[in-house]
Amino acid sequence: ACFRPVLSYYCGYDIFHKAPRLKKMYVASMQRATVKETVLKPEEYITGFKNKVPKSHVTWSLAPGYVLFVNKYCPFSDRPRLACALKNIDLPMIEIDLKQLPTWFRWFNQRETVPTLLTPQGTYVHESQLIVHYLDDVFPEHGPALLPKDADGSYHVSLVESNVNYLMGAMYSLIKDPKNKNAKEEFDWAAGELEKLLAEHQFGEGPFFGGATMNAADVSIMPMLVHLKAYTPDMTEGQDLLANYKLLAAAAEAGLKSEAGKKVFLPLSEYSSRYKAFLRSSS
Repeated sequence: ACFRPVLSYYCGYDIFHKAPRLKKMYVASMQRATVKETVLKPEEYITGFKNKVPKSHVTWSLAPGYVLFVNKYCPFSDRPRLACALKNIDLPMIEIDLKQLPTWFRWFNQRETVPTLLTPQGTYVHESQLIVHYLDDVFPEHGPALLPKDADGSYHVSLVESNVNYLMGAMYSLIKDPKNKNAKEEFDWAAGELEKLLAEHQFGEGPFFGGATMNAADVSIMPMLVHLKAYTPDMTEGQDLLANYKLLAAAAEAGLKSEAGKKVFLPLSEYSSRYKAFLRSSS
C-alpha cells in the first residue's frame, strides 16, 4: 500500500510486475475493512516520501499531482492537450523530445510513447483518446463535458472515434506514398463515413461533431485534420485530400480558429517541415 504508489510515481516501477500472486493477495487484502482503516491514501504516501527524492527529479515539484507527458508536434499528444483547453483544465505538461528521448522517460513509460498521464495515485494512463475519456471523467466540474451520457450519443462518438483510426492510418500511408491506391481507397471510405456522420448533426447545428462546440469525437479527429491540412497538397503530389469532404474541411478550419485550437495547434508550416525532416531521416 505504501511503496506501490511511491515507486510508481517517482520511478515508474511496478512492484507487482513479476509477482502476480503477490498482487492478487494485495488486491484481496485491500478489500478488508481493517486494512482500509489503517492504510493512507496513495497521495499521502507519495507526499510523505517526497523528502527522500532529489529536488532535481522531474516530478518532484509536481508531486502528488497529475503530470501529462506530451510532444507538441505529435497529433496524439494534441488530443489530451485539446481536451484540457476545451475543459479549462490547467494540467502540468512536460515536453518530451522524441528524437532524443530522455533516459528518465523510460522509467515512466517503457513504451516510450506520448502522451502519457501520471495520476496523483501513481498510476499511468496510456493511449491518447483513453486519456481524453479519463480526463473528462475525473474533472466533471470542468466544462463542457466531452462525452455524452446517453447511449445514442455515446455510440455516435464511439463510431466517429473508430472511423478516425482508419482515416489516420490511410492518411499517413498516403503521405509516405501518394500513389498507394489501397490507402487512397481506405482514406476515401473513412472520410466518406465521417462526412456522413458529421452531416447528421447528432448534437445540434454547427461545424463540429459536437454541434456548436467540440466534444470527444472532435478531439479525436481534429489533430488529424489539422496535420492533414499541413501535409497536403504539398506532400501528396498536389492532391487535396479534403477537397471532396466539405464538412470535414470546414470543421478543421473552425477548430483552428477556436480559442482552444489557438492554444494547442502550431502554424501548419511547422508541422510540414518537421514531418518532411522525419521522412528524410527515416528513408
